[in-house]
Amino acid sequence: MARKKLEQAFSLNQDKFLWVNIDRIICYIFAPTIKNKIMKALLDQIAVQIETFQKESKAHAEGNKAAGGRARKATLELTKLFKDFRKESIEQAKK
Repeated sequence: MARKKLEQAFSLNQDKFLWVNIDRIICYIFAPTIKNKIMKALLDQIAVQIETFQKESKAHAEGNKAAGGRARKATLELTKLFKDFRKESIEQAKK
Protein backbone atom coordinates (compact mmCIF):
# COMPACT_ATOMS: atom_id res chain seq x y z
CA MET A 1 0.00 0.00 0.00
CA ALA A 2 2.66 2.52 1.02
CA ARG A 3 4.82 1.46 -1.93
CA LYS A 4 2.03 2.27 -4.40
CA LYS A 5 1.52 5.71 -2.85
CA LEU A 6 5.22 6.42 -3.16
CA GLU A 7 5.46 5.25 -6.74
CA GLN A 8 2.42 7.32 -7.77
CA ALA A 9 3.86 10.43 -6.16
CA PHE A 10 7.30 9.71 -7.58
CA SER A 11 5.99 9.35 -11.13
CA LEU A 12 4.85 12.99 -11.08
CA ASN A 13 8.37 14.32 -11.55
CA GLN A 14 11.31 11.94 -11.80
CA ASP A 15 14.03 14.60 -11.98
CA LYS A 16 13.40 16.40 -8.71
CA PHE A 17 13.26 15.70 -5.03
CA LEU A 18 9.81 15.08 -3.63
CA TRP A 19 8.20 15.36 -0.27
CA VAL A 20 5.62 12.63 0.27
CA ASN A 21 3.42 12.26 3.33
CA ILE A 22 2.79 8.63 4.20
CA ASP A 23 0.48 8.21 7.16
CA ARG A 24 2.12 10.80 9.43
CA ILE A 25 5.66 10.04 8.24
CA ILE A 26 7.34 12.42 5.81
CA CYS A 27 10.20 10.97 3.84
CA TYR A 28 12.67 12.49 1.43
CA ILE A 29 12.88 10.65 -1.88
CA PHE A 30 15.48 10.79 -4.61
CA ALA A 31 15.17 8.81 -7.87
CA PRO A 32 17.97 6.20 -7.54
CA THR A 33 17.15 5.22 -3.95
CA ILE A 34 13.35 5.00 -3.94
CA LYS A 35 13.32 1.34 -2.86
CA ASN A 36 15.49 2.00 0.20
CA LYS A 37 13.38 5.02 1.15
CA ILE A 38 10.23 2.90 1.02
CA MET A 39 11.74 0.45 3.51
CA LYS A 40 12.95 3.30 5.72
CA ALA A 41 9.49 4.88 5.72
CA LEU A 42 7.90 1.56 6.68
CA LEU A 43 10.43 1.05 9.49
CA ASP A 44 9.78 4.57 10.76
CA GLN A 45 6.03 3.95 10.77
CA ILE A 46 6.52 0.65 12.60
CA ALA A 47 8.66 2.36 15.24
CA VAL A 48 5.99 5.05 15.77
CA GLN A 49 3.24 2.45 16.20
CA ILE A 50 5.34 0.39 18.62
CA GLU A 51 5.93 3.51 20.72
CA THR A 52 2.20 4.25 20.67
CA PHE A 53 1.37 0.70 21.70
CA GLN A 54 3.85 0.76 24.58
CA LYS A 55 2.57 4.09 25.88
CA GLU A 56 -1.10 3.20 25.60
CA SER A 57 -0.76 -0.33 26.99
CA LYS A 58 1.08 1.06 30.02
CA ALA A 59 -1.71 3.60 30.57
CA HIS A 60 -4.29 0.82 30.18
CA ALA A 61 -2.49 -1.32 32.78
CA GLU A 62 -2.69 1.65 35.15
CA GLY A 63 -6.48 1.78 34.79
CA ASN A 64 -7.16 4.00 31.75
CA LYS A 65 -9.84 2.08 29.84
CA ALA A 66 -9.75 4.31 26.76
CA ALA A 67 -6.02 3.67 26.38
CA GLY A 68 -6.82 -0.02 25.85
CA GLY A 69 -8.73 0.82 22.69
CA ARG A 70 -5.90 2.97 21.42
CA ALA A 71 -3.41 0.17 22.15
CA ARG A 72 -5.55 -2.34 20.23
CA LYS A 73 -5.81 0.11 17.32
CA ALA A 74 -2.00 0.40 17.28
CA THR A 75 -1.71 -3.40 17.04
CA LEU A 76 -4.03 -3.45 14.03
CA GLU A 77 -1.94 -0.77 12.34
CA LEU A 78 1.23 -2.71 13.15
CA THR A 79 -0.25 -5.81 11.50
CA LYS A 80 -0.84 -3.84 8.29
CA LEU A 81 2.63 -2.32 8.39
CA PHE A 82 4.27 -5.71 8.96
CA LYS A 83 2.44 -7.09 5.91
CA ASP A 84 3.59 -4.13 3.79
CA PHE A 85 7.13 -4.59 5.08
CA ARG A 86 7.08 -8.28 4.22
CA LYS A 87 5.83 -7.60 0.66
CA GLU A 88 8.47 -4.93 0.08
CA SER A 89 11.22 -7.09 1.57
CA ILE A 90 10.33 -10.03 -0.67
CA GLU A 91 10.19 -7.78 -3.73
CA GLN A 92 13.61 -6.31 -3.00
CA ALA A 93 15.09 -9.75 -2.39
CA LYS A 94 13.98 -10.83 -5.88
CA LYS A 95 16.03 -8.06 -7.51
